[in-house]
Amino acid sequence: MGKRVQHIVKVGDVYDNYTVIKELPRKVMSKQKIRMVECRCICNNVREVRLSILKSFVVKGCGCMRGNPSPTPASKT
Repeated sequence: MGKRVQHIVKVGDVYDNYTVIKELPRKVMSKQKIRMVECRCICNNVREVRLSILKSFVVKGCGCMRGNPSPTPASKT
């Protein structure tokens, strides 16, 4: 078995729309200790997020950007 790598996370790290505020105590889920971080979204919502999900870019924000499509270039007519 390979050695597990400890992910380093620092206050102020940015992952898409989230900025890390602080690392939280580990939570026990399904008999595993899960590393959690507290993050602030660009809309100022604060959420607890699993570090593994944050680092893999599965979650990009709190959902505030849903329904706001990214700007697209104007079509030539």
